Amino acid sequence: MVLTLKNDSRYLLSMFSSLYAEKLNSNTTVDVNISSPSLSRQELNNLSRTNGIIKRAIYEYPKSASNSWIDLNFSKETNLKNQDVLDYLMRIPYYTNLQKAVHGYGARNAFKYASGLARKLGSAFIVLGIADGNDLSEPVNLNNIQSIDWMFVYDCYDLTRTVINDQEFFQLSNDANQLIHPNRVLNFYGNKLDTEIEYVNSNYRHDSVINLMFEAFSNWVTGSKAIYEMLLTGNMYTFGIEDLSEDVKRDIDQGTTEYQDYMRSRAESVKTGMSATNLLIYDKMHELVENISRNFSGTKESFEALQDTLASVVDMPRWKLYNEFGTAGLAASVESARILQFNWAISVQDWQIENWLEPVYKLCQFCMSAKNLYGSIVDNFGENSIIFPIQLKLTKLEEIELENLAMDRNQKLLLMGAISPDEVRKQYENSVFNPNITLDNNLYKAYQNKKEQEQKMILNQNNLNNKDNSGNNKNDKNSSK
Repeated sequence: MVLTLKNDSRYLLSMFSSLYAEKLNSNTTVDVNISSPSLSRQELNNLSRTNGIIKRAIYEYPKSASNSWIDLNFSKETNLKNQDVLDYLMRIPYYTNLQKAVHGYGARNAFKYASGLARKLGSAFIVLGIADGNDLSEPVNLNNIQSIDWMFVYDCYDLTRTVINDQEFFQLSNDANQLIHPNRVLNFYGNKLDTEIEYVNSNYRHDSVINLMFEAFSNWVTGSKAIYEMLLTGNMYTFGIEDLSEDVKRDIDQGTTEYQDYMRSRAESVKTGMSATNLLIYDKMHELVENISRNFSGTKESFEALQDTLASVVDMPRWKLYNEFGTAGLAASVESARILQFNWAISVQDWQIENWLEPVYKLCQFCMSAKNLYGSIVDNFGENSIIFPIQLKLTKLEEIELENLAMDRNQKLLLMGAISPDEVRKQYENSVFNPNITLDNNLYKAYQNKKEQEQKMILNQNNLNNKDNSGNNKNDKNSSK
């Protein structure tokens, strides 16, 4: 069952409406210069639980990134294989600041959890339990890493930055005596602030994506409300009252303001009655009431602008944020749907490179250095050794077409001598065909040696055949003599 979120005006307004009124003290007076304050930790947590659009804004990137995860591509001239490192990463248990028991296993799941916290609250961290003989307050000794025993995920409220003797540390909010060296911490961001000054001024926290949405919503409401107030003040009631001129003349002749006071109180009573009951009661015999109003057009466009703005500030396609994929028009064309999914896969890959490349690279270096895995960092291992594969689910027909194209390419590469048959065979090692070719120097050298041996055998056989032929020719000549 696919849940399709309503994104009509009522649903959009329900996202922040009560919080907006509370934060900005919303009333009939409009101040277009209002700036929305930052939301508290409790408000951010509450909003992420109660609204589907906000949930998707927070968790859709981490969830999709976790599904595709990573591949490694480093030198094959070692005893360490890519899969060995990936398996090691998946075995590490991780804990959270909410429970003392193991929350789960694997860097893949820990990264997803930390990124969700970061997008919700602004920043999050993973503290690495590295057994290297040093204290948590000391940098990691790469040459003495025995193992990586655990990971602990904290948000930016439970783990904060502090500076002691010009040295930066992390500090637990519930244990000020426990300092953690930044070298042992992986950093995750919500919306990363551009400058160090902004980061310091915001208590070493980056922006929450919820706060970005709230600011966009506040600006939209403020602008819409200002327009509404202008239109409201533009509405005017006209009262036609019988014998008005005679009554006013009577006041003038008698030197009183009795009737003028009556009209003034009548106007006030109309205003009060409208505010209280939204009704207007008037004397049908002596009063004729008409209304001059201003029409507010473009309401639909205004809400669509809000939808586009919210999707823009969280850097997500609109169809993904509002789950519009199954609605009329978006899924009408298979090709259009495939393009949307491909564009989203590219966006996820870009997000991974921006948010996960640095912590993945750092963690892989520690893993390789662990004595219970390899004991040192593989030669030529760098950030370009980390691959974030595009997660795009193909139909069976598309899988067959892709495999046929890959087979044609492989055949050309084999004829050129650029790859070996064993390297092609590795594409079928897993249950799902992998169109990418992983070059293996050992396999290629073995293939080249085999080809050279075959060529030598053919050459030797040709020499033997030539000798036999020359001997037969001599025998034939002798026989003829």
